[in-house]
Amino acid sequence: MELSRNRKILVVAFGVMAVVGFLLTPAGLETRPPSTLRSYALIPIFLATVILGIASFVLIFMRPRTAAILGSIAAISYIFLVPGDQAGLFFLGVPVPPPISLSELIVLIPSVAVLLCAPLVYSESTVRSPTIVANA
Repeated sequence: MELSRNRKILVVAFGVMAVVGFLLTPAGLETRPPSTLRSYALIPIFLATVILGIASFVLIFMRPRTAAILGSIAAISYIFLVPGDQAGLFFLGVPVPPPISLSELIVLIPSVAVLLCAPLVYSESTVRSPTIVANA
């Protein structure tokens, strides 16, 4: 099955978002202690964003419309989470480690690419309903 140019872009973008999203977790590069979080509600929001990115990468091959929607949600989440983290809104008195800053800047690039290409993939894969021709 040949993928369209826009779907290939989304495959790469979702792959980068999934890998970098995993690196942004405590299992990856995150060294700030969870006890310094302003609100523990940020943990499920961030984990949901990472899971949506991984799910989008898997679904782009089988259900491109669903992947485009989930990927757009993940991209929008990253676009709001990254500036908040860089501004120091999430952790109390702990600076953002340089590897996290670099990873967050890297994840913004595929997020913008997803927001540009996801609507095109969604419209490419729209299910066409049969046209009913009236007898004249």
